[in-house]
Amino acid sequence: MQELKSKAKEWIEKLRKTTQMFLDLPHDIKLPNSWGKRELAIHFLGWDEVMIGYAKDIKAGKPFIWDEFFQGDIDETNKRFLDEHKNLTQEETVDKFKKVRSKILDIYKEILDNYFQDDKRLLDYYAMWGHDVHHLKQAGINTQEIEN
Repeated sequence: MQELKSKAKEWIEKLRKTTQMFLDLPHDIKLPNSWGKRELAIHFLGWDEVMIGYAKDIKAGKPFIWDEFFQGDIDETNKRFLDEHKNLTQEETVDKFKKVRSKILDIYKEILDNYFQDDKRLLDYYAMWGHDVHHLKQAGINTQEIEN
């Protein structure tokens, strides 16, 4: 179990790094899909909120299983996230992202310290840093140090 906990701790730190890399992006960044920093912040915070929703089950001892994680249409879900935040400015969106990201980081640490399961599937719950890396690469950011 210690090996899994060490990996989860490492992934929490990777998420802290990708969070800062996102915050350091220029305000006028454009991704290939035409998203800017505002849309990317909405995307990240939306998926972070989904993961926060799983925390209760994990604290109750339920394993995290990717196949059970999300059953909907990803494009529709991303559109819903954007629609839900359409009235927020970029600054308001980034501020909300910071709060939600801080919350998921706190939850990750709480689960690591108090509810960690000796189940390799739980590590997937800590994989949000990989999602960040995917989009940071789209923004032209070198993420090699995090991926190693």
